[in-house]
Amino acid sequence: MPALDLTGRTVIVAGAGGGDIGTAGSGMLASAGALVVGVDNRAEALEDFTTATSGSERSHPALVADLRRAADVGRRDNPNPAPDTPAESAAVPLGRRGSANDIAGAVLFLLSDLAGWITGQVLAVDGGSSARPSFLGEDNLPIFIRDEVLRARLTGTAE
Repeated sequence: MPALDLTGRTVIVAGAGGGDIGTAGSGMLASAGALVVGVDNRAEALEDFTTATSGSERSHPALVADLRRAADVGRRDNPNPAPDTPAESAAVPLGRRGSANDIAGAVLFLLSDLAGWITGQVLAVDGGSSARPSFLGEDNLPIFIRDEVLRARLTGTAE
């Protein structure tokens, strides 16, 4: 298999300082030779991006910008999520949640010459969950949503 070479390519990573996926993906893209432009809405978060890309031979620009509307995003950052419950692990066909490396590997593949004949496709990097939607609970919401207030809002049973 040919080595992954992204030399001469530019990649913009939104959320570049936002946890494992942003920083690990940025580091892997940079080590493959891509010019990685890191974007995050928090300057302090981009310090992780700078560290992740520092091992490559070039400088990678970091841009502080808000690429999302807070009203449209209902997530909360949680750098130390609770471990999966047995039910959550069993719900994903591969038996675990995906890691930053799982996502970054798919991104690197799609950016490489190995994917040169792939166009107009969606690559589901979900551990087989789209093939077997068993991660839905009795209320048809993902069992990974643990916040009862959010579950009530989503099912329309909130007071």
